[in-house]
Amino acid sequence: MNPRRHYTNDGVYTPMPVRLVNSLARKAKPVFDRLVLLNSENLKAAAARQTGLRDWGDARFEEALDALLQSVNREGKLTFFGRFAFRQFLMGNLASRLRTIEVLKRFPEIQEQKIQKPIFITGWYRSGTTHLHNLLALHPDLRAPHFWE
Repeated sequence: MNPRRHYTNDGVYTPMPVRLVNSLARKAKPVFDRLVLLNSENLKAAAARQTGLRDWGDARFEEALDALLQSVNREGKLTFFGRFAFRQFLMGNLASRLRTIEVLKRFPEIQEQKIQKPIFITGWYRSGTTHLHNLLALHPDLRAPHFWE
């Protein structure tokens, strides 16, 4: 590790601008926490605005989402940037759910399709799985899932 760079306890490098914002956010925690709200209603409303969709389908996911958010807010000890990144991650997943529900409403026959001989791609991070996925997606007889699927 470079001794002139700032690393967290787990060895992750943190750039100076990120450290400064996180430091300021610790000093003004109530203000910064309001900038990155982590509650289900706020997240669902933001995802709905982002996609223009409102149908969440089966509401069973809400209990799990609430439990996750309660745990993160109580035990997560996330920095401001950590909260922001986690919010973006959840927003992506919620938007994906909205899009999936919309596609299933528009094309209900999708659920009736039989998938013959599925191909599963597994591997470690940075091992080429995305390249393999993209390569297989080029084959005219194969259908690769979209990112949001």
